[in-house]
Amino acid sequence: MSAIVSYCKNISNITMTFPQRLRWAGWLLLFNASMAALIGLLYFKWMPLPESILGWLYLVLTLPSHYWLLSVLTGSFLLLLALIPWPRALALLAALYSSITIVLLVVDTMVFDQYRFHINAFVIDFLLNDPDGQIIHFPLIMWIIVFAGLLLLVIIMYGISLFLQNLVTRSQRRSRKWHFFLFLALLGSHGIHVWADAQFLRDVTQQPRFYPLMQAATAQRFMERHGWIDAEARDRAELLGTPGKAKDIMYPKNPLECTAPEKQYNILMVVIDSWRFDMLNESITPNIHRLAESHGIQFTQHYSGSNSTRGGIFSLLYGLPATYWGPFLSNTIPSLLITTLQQQGYAMGIFASARLGKPEFDRTAFATISDLRMGSQGSSPAERDQNLTNDWLEWIERHQAQGNAEPFFGFLFYDAPHGYDFPSDYPVPFTPSWEEVNYLLLRQGFNPEPFINRYKNSVHFNDTLVGEVLDDLQRRNLLDNTIVIITGDHGQEFNDLGKNYWGHNSNFSRYQIQTPLVIAIPGQKPHQSNGLTTHHDMVPTILSQWLGCQNPAGDYSFGVNLLEKTSGNHQWIVAASYIEFALMDEKTILAVNHSGGYTLLDREYNEVKGEGMPSWVPQAMRELSQFYRQ
Repeated sequence: MSAIVSYCKNISNITMTFPQRLRWAGWLLLFNASMAALIGLLYFKWMPLPESILGWLYLVLTLPSHYWLLSVLTGSFLLLLALIPWPRALALLAALYSSITIVLLVVDTMVFDQYRFHINAFVIDFLLNDPDGQIIHFPLIMWIIVFAGLLLLVIIMYGISLFLQNLVTRSQRRSRKWHFFLFLALLGSHGIHVWADAQFLRDVTQQPRFYPLMQAATAQRFMERHGWIDAEARDRAELLGTPGKAKDIMYPKNPLECTAPEKQYNILMVVIDSWRFDMLNESITPNIHRLAESHGIQFTQHYSGSNSTRGGIFSLLYGLPATYWGPFLSNTIPSLLITTLQQQGYAMGIFASARLGKPEFDRTAFATISDLRMGSQGSSPAERDQNLTNDWLEWIERHQAQGNAEPFFGFLFYDAPHGYDFPSDYPVPFTPSWEEVNYLLLRQGFNPEPFINRYKNSVHFNDTLVGEVLDDLQRRNLLDNTIVIITGDHGQEFNDLGKNYWGHNSNFSRYQIQTPLVIAIPGQKPHQSNGLTTHHDMVPTILSQWLGCQNPAGDYSFGVNLLEKTSGNHQWIVAASYIEFALMDEKTILAVNHSGGYTLLDREYNEVKGEGMPSWVPQAMRELSQFYRQ
């Protein structure tokens, strides 16, 4: 320590011109980038090393260039500090900046170790407001060591800053070529990812989530539009033969132990896009309502795992929060529900109206299904939904004509309510109804009745198609041996809160995430279940109830078996959008935005002021990371 202090005194009497101070800032940014890249190696203990030349090239280019970019973005103010004519003051400010950024990066590696997401404002506030040490408990001696280490780091960085000042006054060496080289490496890195993402090259796409603040470039639609890739003709052999598994993911925690029951039920899952909780009744959905009233269970407090399609379907078919979407996509990890059905000999009938490639359900839940039907034909959602229904009826006809005892799993994903669409000649039951949707009119104070009626008509149209499917099953005497599950991927809002929210993917109120759920079971006495349930419960229900899996639900899901007496007793649930998530109980919503800021709200989306985080949040945060290896 004394040697460092003595050295600093010996070189601290230098003077510098403005151009020299600029050159000093350039070298200091390079030094900080190098330190950050070395620390960034700590993330790699959770990342599978590349196996291809392209994967290694991406790593070699990304590691230095990404941390260089972070160094430049966070340290650009050093160029302004270069206006300060006093080298020692300049060196001290730079030392403080460098030390803080290094410490934050080290803390981020610790947070990533435990939770598998990078530090943000929510995490910082969460840890600072953890008076009971429920998240991370630091004894007094640990705090002393941390502050002593920070002080030592400031002194070291002060010495390095002075050394670099001395260097630029004695030499004319410039750092421009290194910055230019790293900029080219950054462009090359993102260019490789654009290509790899379009070609399903997991060796590359699995890497970005291990870098803090990484936003990897993608351009699938652009490449398809210019004919550089053909998504329909892409070879899926490798994708089907080698499903991925992330090094830091435990899914399931223990191998599934399942024995196919002697009596195998057919399972039909119908999902209606944007179908919200109050749109299941005799007038809007008469066919679904009739099924529920005959032998169905209606779950009246059921919530999707998301306010968007991607997260809603993910939570439904995996039983996991949509916060896991990124690693499951980059590693092409299929749904255990789908793979277990395949292992037990189910014929797989997957029929979606919208394309299954965006969001990438063909690379996640349905990755192991060969000859996957990627979407439906038609120029509108209503036409595609009709095409979906026709194709399903043809498929079930072929399946039954084979005359074997192979059970089937059907997945029908309708889209008309998402587009507020129905055929032009459809006899609409709800009026007045908009002739066409005009989003420019949607504002506070607008009367939503014609808009809502158009939405109801689109739901009614989908109910008619579902009625065709149910009538066909009845005609074939299949309803006596088929579990029918009908739900939505998320809800839809029409300024119900009076806060000018329309549609979905904009908040986590019940209007956007609460959706109907009907499970019709042969011989079941119809009734309602009023407990708090979620899409996460669907996978454990099917696996344990009808596929003979003995594992506890916690081995592979956040949910519970909906048909057990303990179901509906969730203390809290989680929902996630594309970049945000929320934790909620029956009274409050803790909404966390993309930058990590959070807001505590009541169920009507009014901010709750003067209260800290609910007592169950620490437990929820621990459980959110339970499927990552520790």
